[in-house]
Amino acid sequence: MATKPSRIPGMGDIVRRVASLNTAVASNDADSSKPNVLTIDQAITATQPRRKYLLSHLRLGGTEILRISTPLDAAFSEADMDALMTLLISSRVWGVNLGEFRASDAAWRLFGEGLPRTSIGFAWINERGKDIGACTEVHDWLLGIASYAGRGILRGTHSPLACNRLKRVSWCGNDNERPWFDASNPTVHTAVACKFLFNPRNSLHYARSLNPRPLQPPPKAERTIQ
Repeated sequence: MATKPSRIPGMGDIVRRVASLNTAVASNDADSSKPNVLTIDQAITATQPRRKYLLSHLRLGGTEILRISTPLDAAFSEADMDALMTLLISSRVWGVNLGEFRASDAAWRLFGEGLPRTSIGFAWINERGKDIGACTEVHDWLLGIASYAGRGILRGTHSPLACNRLKRVSWCGNDNERPWFDASNPTVHTAVACKFLFNPRNSLHYARSLNPRPLQPPPKAERTIQ
């Protein structure tokens, strides 16, 4: 018989925390004026049993930006990342903030390889000098620096993120179909949206959304002289 989460020490807390996250997502979904940003703190990702419960019970709903972190002594495993990517692939998330987030080399590679199947066009991870749980080569590969300059996963004209920014989504609810460049989208105006490696508000697409071209008046009818 499967062990209930509540019988594992400390799991009663994670059950309550994940329920609270799902309630917050539902609340954001019900109010179009609210930014669809979800933050998962270190207390929720501290241990493997907690991460497993989180990733199997979390409901992202209309979440557009996901912010997730881990404690200094914890890191996502390949199995954890596989579960996270499964969630992201079927979600509306277009931005991830992975500052203070750590994962193994294999997990980071799984993340990079899975990005093209998501809508994620914006990301943030710790720059060099800060621990992301990976070796230097994987870190450089992600950021497109050192020997990987111009061919990184998170930076570069042909990176998965740059390609994903060209995608259009049917759930946006207006003619823009790119919520990350939509000036009327409250999520784009949040502080976390401005901290990505590329700020969506620096795009010309955003500028055009902010100042749409005014409708031109119909041409005047020519006057006929008798």
